[in-house]
Amino acid sequence: MTVGRLTAGDVEDYLGPAEGRYFGSGFRRVRQRLTAIALTGGPESTRATATASVGYPGDWSAKGTGGLVPHLSTIDALVLAARTAELLLTHAYGLDAGARSRMWLRRVVIRAGDRPQEDLARLPVHGTVRPAESVAVADGLRTSVVGVTIGSMDVRCEVQHEDQGGYRPSPGALYEDADTALGAPDGQYYAELFRWRGQRVTHLAVDAPAGRADAEVTLTPAPGESAGTGLEAAYAPSASMVDAIAVMGQLAQILMYELDGLTRGGSDTLWLRRAELATDLPLRAVDRAFPVHARVADSRLVDIDDRRWRVCDLSYGFHGITGTFSVTHRLPDRGTR
Repeated sequence: MTVGRLTAGDVEDYLGPAEGRYFGSGFRRVRQRLTAIALTGGPESTRATATASVGYPGDWSAKGTGGLVPHLSTIDALVLAARTAELLLTHAYGLDAGARSRMWLRRVVIRAGDRPQEDLARLPVHGTVRPAESVAVADGLRTSVVGVTIGSMDVRCEVQHEDQGGYRPSPGALYEDADTALGAPDGQYYAELFRWRGQRVTHLAVDAPAGRADAEVTLTPAPGESAGTGLEAAYAPSASMVDAIAVMGQLAQILMYELDGLTRGGSDTLWLRRAELATDLPLRAVDRAFPVHARVADSRLVDIDDRRWRVCDLSYGFHGITGTFSVTHRLPDRGTR
């Protein structure tokens, strides 16, 4: 690990311009779609099947090592799973537009498969919600577990929502795509508005020996966000789990580069294999800057396919959202320092 501490006025001073980085701005240009949606309801569960496609632009991430092959990212998995959860709960509980806007994600756990998912053209999606895994948290309010698989990635969402008369085994439904089922995407955060939200990371302070990074974050809401629809719209603008992944992903990069004495230009594939995000409240104000931090909890070197990888487990705090990341970084051939 690099001996010493570093500071920077802006995260771009360390990682470079946001335009050339996935967590800086590249994730906003990725297009996620859910098509061929089939919903079926029974007394024990409501299920969804669909096909997802994820399109990456050629400039999604630019590094000195050349072009990188895109893979299904944690942000891709989060927004696709959130949309699937909204579809399932709307169908299973007969939620109207107002109730949909008051749904919110309490906890999300995302697990990748054994290898990065690089085939992004036609990803099978399966989602399930079971009334037996739904718990009453207040009069008329429940928290339901929704399990979603997208290709090789598994996502578990805990969603708080209104019951509107309780679970009902509804007849099946078919939709051409998520927009047909949930409405125009332009006003929905997890469909479109997250692409227009700004995250600025400043006052960066990295204590390399302690494995900790601190920063200050300013969020800029998307135009029209306060009049949005769908999942979490009633609380907008509010700091989201997409914001948390985008910002904490950058702090995780910095901490991992410091572990091996690398710069971003000399780095290789970074793979976020597991992410946990949890929060107790849906309102996380964005009217002023707020502090965030990330810390290395454990780090080790492993060999995969004759290449050396750094595996790093981190914990973080992001404006009322807390959790852990497990990140794997393929090291360049020159090894570690």
